[in-house]
Order: sequence, then structure tokens, then C-alpha cells
Amino acid sequence: MLLHFGILANKVIITLLAEMKSELNDIKRQVALNTQMLQALSSGSVETNDELEVQLPLQNSQALDQLEEQLLRDDQLRKSLVSMS
Repeated sequence: MLLHFGILANKVIITLLAEMKSELNDIKRQVALNTQMLQALSSGSVETNDELEVQLPLQNSQALDQLEEQLLRDDQLRKSLVSMS
């Protein structure tokens, strides 16, 4: 009985470790993408469409808050910004 519990516990631990590894890889990919986007923004290489009325890179946290509010209300703006990356 105790041996069976140990084997079961090992399987659960291995499964959880595999899930953690997968999630860690996802996080690494996201961090790499975010880093690329930040580098592009800081170098000024991201061009915005004038009709979007969005000035990138954002200059302060207030501008970020305003952009977040706009993105919640405006699906077209969100789609346009996503397509710029």
C-alpha cells in the first residue's frame, strides 16, 4: 500500500513538473516578445498610423492609463495596435 502511494505521488510530481516546464517556456517566449517590443519602442522604430491618434512610445504612466481605457472601449484601435507589432 505504501509503495503504491509512493509511485502515485511520483507520477503526480512528474506531471506537475512537466506542466511547470511548459508554462515556464511560455513565459520565456512572452518575455522575449515583450523585450523585442520594448526595444523597438525605445528605439523609435515602431511607426503609428496617424489616424489612430496614439503617440508611441508613451511618455508617462498617465498616457498608459489613457491608452488602456481607449483599448477597452475601441476594438478597432486594439486590432490596429496588435497588427503594428
